[in-house]
Amino acid sequence: MPDPAGLMTCMLNSVSIIGDGGMGTVLGMLLCEKNIAARIWGYDRDQLAEIAQHRENKKFLPGYKLPDELAFEPDDSRIMAGADLIVSAVPCQYMRRIWDRLKDYVPSDVPMVSVAKGIENDTLLRPTQIIAEILDLSHDDRLAVLSGPTIGDGVRGGPREGIGQAHPTHVQHALVPRLHEYRYCRRRAGRGDEEYHRHRRGDPATTPRRPF
Repeated sequence: MPDPAGLMTCMLNSVSIIGDGGMGTVLGMLLCEKNIAARIWGYDRDQLAEIAQHRENKKFLPGYKLPDELAFEPDDSRIMAGADLIVSAVPCQYMRRIWDRLKDYVPSDVPMVSVAKGIENDTLLRPTQIIAEILDLSHDDRLAVLSGPTIGDGVRGGPREGIGQAHPTHVQHALVPRLHEYRYCRRRAGRGDEEYHRHRRGDPATTPRRPF
């Protein structure tokens, strides 16, 4: 099958996370637990320095000590250099402003995953559509979504929440198996996918249409 980014045969060694909120911080922690190098960028250099100094995101994720391995990079031109994967953890209402700022530094061949919810008020675009418009992507082979009824503290604290994903196949092979190794991340079917739920209940006559 097509693999334009070469992700089916590569390992994730370095992940750049754009956004120093709760979800971005949690994903950085989880990646470090799996020995995947993660670095976080934030729009406010001073706020990022404070998080790095105290090893705690007191504003968005208080009470959780950050691993020493989690790196922080305030420089726009360096944050995505050498990354195997870029995670957009920017809230939807700020996404256009942030990616307009960073667009000149985005590598052309690195896949991106959005973990933002919602739509843009003025355009009604989804987060990945905003990114695609700003980066002038003619197709979405590089873009994926990691989402669910989650907030950062819920994902980090235990199995209270589920995470679902929608993505091209080559992104699935690279990212999803790693995230679902965590005990507090699990695949979650859509509420409307009754065929999938019947299959999960053990009805042999059904086959799931989509495994997420």
